[in-house]
This record gives sequence, structure tokens and C-alpha cells, in this order.
Amino acid sequence: MTVPLTGSLYRTTAHALGGRSGSVRTDDGRLDVRLAPPRKKVPDTTNPEQLFAAGFAACFASALARQRTADAAGRGHRRDR
Repeated sequence: MTVPLTGSLYRTTAHALGGRSGSVRTDDGRLDVRLAPPRKKVPDTTNPEQLFAAGFAACFASALARQRTADAAGRGHRRDR
């Protein structure tokens, strides 16, 4: 089943300064971090790969939870085997 996307559910903006050795901050200030390349061990920094992994993991976990709820209610998608 295909569900067309008809509009945005959420919108945000972030600004990066200095690339992988700089910083990134969202407009609302809830995310404000210093960055360093993955192999450099700089105190109090993260790297873009860690930020991507954290966001992906959170979204994936939410998708699994939503599907589990739908399956429990009998609304889950099933394929004939």
C-alpha cells in the first residue's frame, strides 16, 4: 500500500560552521554541539556520523513500536507467504 505524502509533519533548521571541525546548532538552541572528525579524540565533541546514527536509531525504534502497536490491534501489514 502506498500512502502519498501531502504535507510536512515537522520542520526545523540547523546551521553548521566550520565543517567537520566546527559546530552545529539548531535555530531553537536545543541542539548545540562542537564537532570533530571521527578518528580525532577531542574532549566534549561529537561527529556527524554519531548524530546521524542517533537520529536514525530513534526513528527506526519509533517505526518498530508503531508497527508493533498496529500488529497488536490487528491493523498490521501482512504478506501472504
